[in-house]
Amino acid sequence: MSLAVDIHRLLKGGLIEWERMDFFKSFHSSSILHSICAFANDINNVGGGYIVIGIEVDDHRRPILPPKGLSPGEVKIFKDQVYEICHFLKPHYCPVINVVDYKDKKILLLWVPTGASRPYRAPRGLVNTGERFFYIRKSFHSKKATVNEELDLLAASNQSIFSLMLT
Repeated sequence: MSLAVDIHRLLKGGLIEWERMDFFKSFHSSSILHSICAFANDINNVGGGYIVIGIEVDDHRRPILPPKGLSPGEVKIFKDQVYEICHFLKPHYCPVINVVDYKDKKILLLWVPTGASRPYRAPRGLVNTGERFFYIRKSFHSKKATVNEELDLLAASNQSIFSLMLT
């Protein structure tokens, strides 16, 4: 599925708020998984967010352009890794993945809309995947939700606590 988004406007900040974007120079499994989980949970009901892999950021979390980009081999490996790490989410969720050419560089663009089965939980790391936590987006960061934020997430997702026991 191709995204109907203007990558030039997206990267210049003219399409959505910076808080709804997360940038990675390379692939960081746990951090990307937590961002996917947080955007899919969409605690503020703003429509999820975007994850861009292959672009560095400055001190203000703005993209440094032109992008570093990804090699064709990295694109394939990173796409496969996104599918792999998404299996750690409960319930299962996977973003829309696109390879985009920007300024003669390939970048990986993940669109993470609000999940239909939210709230989602992810493990803290990919080594010990038994215990899972709710992750949410606060400002420019994906973070583990506090107890009060978990309650807000449940209210935002309009689910009862009993449905969580089944996942």
